[in-house]
Amino acid sequence: TDDVTVSPECTDNTCVAELAANEQGIWFTPNDDPSTRGIVFYPGGGVDPRAYAPAAHLLAQTGVTVVIVPMPGNFAFNGYQRATRMMAERPEIQHWFLAGHSAGGASAVTYATESRSALSGLILLGAYGGQGDDLSQSDLPVVSIYGTFDGIVTLDEIETGKRVLPADTLYLPLAGANHAQFGYYGDQDGDNAADISAERQHSLFTGAMLHFIESTLSPEATTRHPGFTEAAALGNDWCKNAQRVIA
Repeated sequence: TDDVTVSPECTDNTCVAELAANEQGIWFTPNDDPSTRGIVFYPGGGVDPRAYAPAAHLLAQTGVTVVIVPMPGNFAFNGYQRATRMMAERPEIQHWFLAGHSAGGASAVTYATESRSALSGLILLGAYGGQGDDLSQSDLPVVSIYGTFDGIVTLDEIETGKRVLPADTLYLPLAGANHAQFGYYGDQDGDNAADISAERQHSLFTGAMLHFIESTLSPEATTRHPGFTEAAALGNDWCKNAQRVIA
Protein backbone atom coordinates (compact mmCIF):
# COMPACT_ATOMS: atom_id res chain seq x y z
CA THR A 1 0.00 0.00 0.00
CA ASP A 2 1.03 3.66 -0.02
CA ASP A 3 2.26 3.47 3.56
CA VAL A 4 3.75 -0.06 3.71
CA THR A 5 6.16 -1.86 1.37
CA VAL A 6 6.06 -5.68 1.33
CA SER A 7 9.18 -7.45 0.10
CA PRO A 8 9.02 -9.94 -1.47
CA GLU A 9 5.31 -9.95 -2.27
CA CYS A 10 5.43 -13.76 -2.33
CA THR A 11 2.16 -14.58 -4.08
CA ASP A 12 2.82 -18.29 -4.66
CA ASN A 13 3.87 -21.31 -2.63
CA THR A 14 7.17 -21.64 -4.47
CA CYS A 15 8.22 -18.27 -3.09
CA VAL A 16 7.50 -19.37 0.48
CA ALA A 17 9.54 -22.56 0.06
CA GLU A 18 12.46 -20.65 -1.43
CA LEU A 19 12.47 -18.13 1.40
CA ALA A 20 12.49 -20.94 3.97
CA ALA A 21 15.33 -22.72 2.18
CA ASN A 22 17.40 -19.52 1.88
CA GLU A 23 16.75 -18.29 5.45
CA GLN A 24 15.01 -15.15 4.25
CA GLY A 25 11.92 -13.33 5.48
CA ILE A 26 8.90 -11.41 4.25
CA TRP A 27 9.43 -7.77 5.20
CA PHE A 28 6.74 -5.19 5.98
CA THR A 29 8.47 -1.81 5.99
CA PRO A 30 6.84 1.56 6.86
CA ASN A 31 7.29 4.03 4.01
CA ASP A 32 7.04 7.33 5.87
CA ASP A 33 9.82 7.49 8.46
CA PRO A 34 12.91 5.37 9.12
CA SER A 35 11.92 2.69 11.60
CA THR A 36 13.99 2.16 14.76
CA ARG A 37 11.76 -0.62 16.11
CA GLY A 38 11.32 -4.05 14.62
CA ILE A 39 9.45 -7.29 15.20
CA VAL A 40 10.65 -10.71 14.08
CA PHE A 41 7.57 -12.94 13.80
CA TYR A 42 7.62 -16.75 14.06
CA PRO A 43 4.48 -18.40 12.55
CA GLY A 44 2.48 -21.16 14.20
CA GLY A 45 3.24 -24.81 13.44
CA GLY A 46 2.04 -25.96 10.04
CA VAL A 47 0.72 -22.50 9.16
CA ASP A 48 1.55 -20.67 5.92
CA PRO A 49 3.55 -17.63 7.09
CA ARG A 50 1.44 -15.37 4.87
CA ALA A 51 -1.50 -15.98 7.21
CA TYR A 52 0.09 -13.36 9.47
CA ALA A 53 0.38 -10.71 6.75
CA PRO A 54 -2.71 -8.75 7.93
CA ALA A 55 -1.26 -8.40 11.44
CA ALA A 56 2.17 -7.48 10.08
CA HIS A 57 0.60 -4.83 7.87
CA LEU A 58 -1.33 -3.30 10.78
CA LEU A 59 1.86 -3.09 12.82
CA ALA A 60 3.89 -1.63 9.96
CA GLN A 61 1.29 1.10 9.44
CA THR A 62 2.20 2.40 12.90
CA GLY A 63 5.90 2.70 12.04
CA VAL A 64 7.22 -0.68 13.22
CA THR A 65 9.18 -2.84 10.76
CA VAL A 66 7.97 -6.46 10.78
CA VAL A 67 9.56 -9.55 9.25
CA ILE A 68 7.64 -12.83 9.07
CA VAL A 69 10.04 -15.77 8.98
CA PRO A 70 9.10 -18.75 6.76
CA MET A 71 10.38 -21.92 8.43
CA PRO A 72 11.56 -25.29 7.09
CA GLY A 73 8.55 -27.57 6.97
CA ASN A 74 6.45 -24.71 8.35
CA PHE A 75 7.67 -25.47 11.88
CA ALA A 76 9.52 -22.70 13.70
CA PHE A 77 11.59 -25.02 15.86
CA ASN A 78 13.39 -26.13 12.68
CA GLY A 79 14.77 -22.62 12.38
CA TYR A 80 14.31 -20.98 15.77
CA GLN A 81 17.76 -19.33 15.52
CA ARG A 82 16.76 -17.37 12.39
CA ALA A 83 15.92 -14.21 14.32
CA THR A 84 19.65 -13.48 14.46
CA ARG A 85 19.92 -13.40 10.69
CA MET A 86 16.77 -11.30 10.28
CA MET A 87 18.00 -8.67 12.74
CA ALA A 88 21.40 -8.50 11.03
CA GLU A 89 19.69 -7.51 7.76
CA ARG A 90 18.42 -4.23 9.24
CA PRO A 91 21.22 -2.82 11.42
CA GLU A 92 19.51 0.58 11.53
CA ILE A 93 16.78 -0.85 13.77
CA GLN A 94 17.77 -0.21 17.37
CA HIS A 95 15.18 -2.26 19.24
CA TRP A 96 14.11 -5.75 18.25
CA PHE A 97 11.15 -7.69 19.63
CA LEU A 98 10.61 -11.38 18.94
CA ALA A 99 6.99 -12.50 18.56
CA GLY A 100 5.51 -15.92 17.91
CA HIS A 101 2.15 -17.62 17.65
CA SER A 102 1.51 -21.07 19.10
CA ALA A 103 4.52 -23.33 18.34
CA GLY A 104 6.22 -20.25 16.91
CA GLY A 105 5.88 -18.64 20.32
CA ALA A 106 7.38 -21.69 22.02
CA SER A 107 10.33 -21.48 19.60
CA ALA A 108 10.64 -17.78 20.37
CA VAL A 109 11.01 -18.63 24.07
CA THR A 110 13.79 -21.06 23.17
CA TYR A 111 15.60 -18.35 21.20
CA ALA A 112 15.17 -15.82 24.00
CA THR A 113 16.54 -18.30 26.53
CA GLU A 114 19.72 -18.63 24.48
CA SER A 115 20.01 -15.05 23.16
CA ARG A 116 18.37 -12.74 25.66
CA SER A 117 20.80 -9.85 25.00
CA ALA A 118 19.71 -9.58 21.36
CA LEU A 119 16.14 -8.66 22.25
CA SER A 120 14.29 -5.72 23.76
CA GLY A 121 11.26 -7.88 24.49
CA LEU A 122 9.36 -11.11 23.83
CA ILE A 123 5.73 -11.32 22.64
CA LEU A 124 3.75 -14.57 22.91
CA LEU A 125 0.44 -15.04 21.10
CA GLY A 126 -1.47 -18.10 22.28
CA ALA A 127 1.82 -19.67 23.33
CA TYR A 128 3.97 -20.77 26.25
CA GLY A 129 7.54 -21.99 26.74
CA GLY A 130 8.63 -25.62 26.90
CA GLN A 131 10.01 -27.36 29.96
CA GLY A 132 13.55 -27.15 28.59
CA ASP A 133 13.44 -23.36 28.50
CA ASP A 134 13.81 -21.11 31.51
CA LEU A 135 13.45 -17.33 31.52
CA SER A 136 12.20 -17.25 35.10
CA GLN A 137 15.29 -15.39 36.33
CA SER A 138 15.61 -13.17 33.26
CA ASP A 139 14.98 -9.42 33.18
CA LEU A 140 13.66 -9.66 29.61
CA PRO A 141 10.29 -7.90 29.23
CA VAL A 142 7.65 -10.45 28.19
CA VAL A 143 3.96 -10.18 27.33
CA SER A 144 1.68 -13.21 26.90
CA ILE A 145 -1.47 -12.45 24.89
CA TYR A 146 -4.04 -15.23 24.70
CA GLY A 147 -7.70 -15.85 23.90
CA THR A 148 -10.23 -16.89 26.49
CA PHE A 149 -11.85 -19.18 23.88
CA ASP A 150 -8.57 -20.79 22.78
CA GLY A 151 -9.05 -24.54 22.41
CA ILE A 152 -5.47 -25.32 21.35
CA VAL A 153 -3.44 -23.51 24.01
CA THR A 154 -5.75 -23.63 27.00
CA LEU A 155 -5.93 -21.32 29.98
CA ASP A 156 -4.53 -24.15 32.13
CA GLU A 157 -1.51 -24.44 29.84
CA ILE A 158 -0.93 -20.68 29.99
CA GLU A 159 -1.02 -20.97 33.78
CA THR A 160 1.38 -23.93 33.84
CA GLY A 161 3.73 -22.18 31.42
CA LYS A 162 4.21 -19.28 33.82
CA ARG A 163 6.94 -21.20 35.62
CA VAL A 164 9.41 -20.73 32.75
CA LEU A 165 8.69 -17.01 32.20
CA PRO A 166 9.84 -14.00 34.25
CA ALA A 167 7.78 -13.24 37.34
CA ASP A 168 6.85 -9.80 35.98
CA THR A 169 5.53 -11.14 32.66
CA LEU A 170 2.41 -9.26 31.59
CA TYR A 171 -0.55 -11.56 30.86
CA LEU A 172 -3.32 -10.19 28.64
CA PRO A 173 -6.44 -12.35 28.07
CA LEU A 174 -8.53 -11.35 25.05
CA ALA A 175 -12.19 -11.99 25.82
CA GLY A 176 -13.86 -14.08 23.11
CA ALA A 177 -10.67 -14.64 21.11
CA ASN A 178 -9.63 -18.10 19.95
CA HIS A 179 -6.40 -19.64 18.63
CA ALA A 180 -6.74 -19.54 14.86
CA GLN A 181 -7.74 -15.89 14.63
CA PHE A 182 -4.24 -14.73 15.56
CA GLY A 183 -3.71 -15.49 11.87
CA TYR A 184 -5.90 -15.82 8.79
CA TYR A 185 -5.83 -19.53 7.97
CA GLY A 186 -9.38 -20.64 8.67
CA ASP A 187 -10.72 -22.93 11.38
CA GLN A 188 -8.36 -25.22 13.26
CA ASP A 189 -9.21 -28.70 14.52
CA GLY A 190 -9.63 -28.68 18.29
CA ASP A 191 -10.06 -24.93 18.51
CA ASN A 192 -13.20 -23.25 19.86
CA ALA A 193 -15.35 -20.88 17.86
CA ALA A 194 -14.43 -17.29 18.60
CA ASP A 195 -16.97 -14.89 20.04
CA ILE A 196 -15.40 -11.94 18.19
CA SER A 197 -14.49 -11.39 14.55
CA ALA A 198 -11.00 -11.99 13.19
CA GLU A 199 -10.74 -8.27 12.47
CA ARG A 200 -11.60 -7.44 16.07
CA GLN A 201 -9.10 -9.96 17.40
CA HIS A 202 -6.39 -8.54 15.15
CA SER A 203 -7.16 -5.02 16.33
CA LEU A 204 -6.92 -6.13 19.96
CA PHE A 205 -3.70 -8.11 19.85
CA THR A 206 -1.78 -5.77 17.53
CA GLY A 207 -2.80 -2.86 19.74
CA ALA A 208 -1.57 -4.77 22.78
CA MET A 209 1.71 -5.54 21.03
CA LEU A 210 2.26 -1.87 20.21
CA HIS A 211 1.43 -0.80 23.75
CA PHE A 212 3.91 -3.33 25.10
CA ILE A 213 6.64 -2.06 22.76
CA GLU A 214 6.04 1.57 23.67
CA SER A 215 5.82 0.93 27.40
CA THR A 216 8.97 -1.21 27.31
CA LEU A 217 11.01 1.43 25.51
CA SER A 218 9.59 4.57 27.10
CA PRO A 219 11.95 4.54 30.12
CA GLU A 220 14.84 4.87 27.68
CA ALA A 221 13.26 7.81 25.88
CA THR A 222 11.44 9.74 28.60
CA THR A 223 12.77 11.47 31.70
CA ARG A 224 10.77 10.38 34.71
CA HIS A 225 8.90 13.23 36.37
CA PRO A 226 9.99 13.86 39.98
CA GLY A 227 6.40 13.32 41.09
CA PHE A 228 6.67 9.64 40.24
CA THR A 229 9.68 9.26 42.53
CA GLU A 230 7.79 10.99 45.35
CA ALA A 231 4.74 8.80 44.79
CA ALA A 232 6.85 5.63 44.74
CA ALA A 233 8.11 6.51 48.20
CA LEU A 234 4.56 6.08 49.47
CA GLY A 235 4.81 2.40 48.66
CA ASN A 236 1.20 1.93 47.56
CA ASP A 237 1.62 1.53 43.79
CA TRP A 238 -1.18 4.04 43.28
CA CYS A 239 -0.16 4.96 39.73
CA LYS A 240 0.16 1.36 38.56
CA ASN A 241 -3.21 0.47 40.06
CA ALA A 242 -4.87 3.49 38.45
CA GLN A 243 -3.49 2.57 35.04
CA ARG A 244 -4.68 -1.01 35.46
CA VAL A 245 -8.21 0.19 36.25
CA ILE A 246 -8.26 2.48 33.21
CA ALA A 247 -6.86 -0.24 30.92
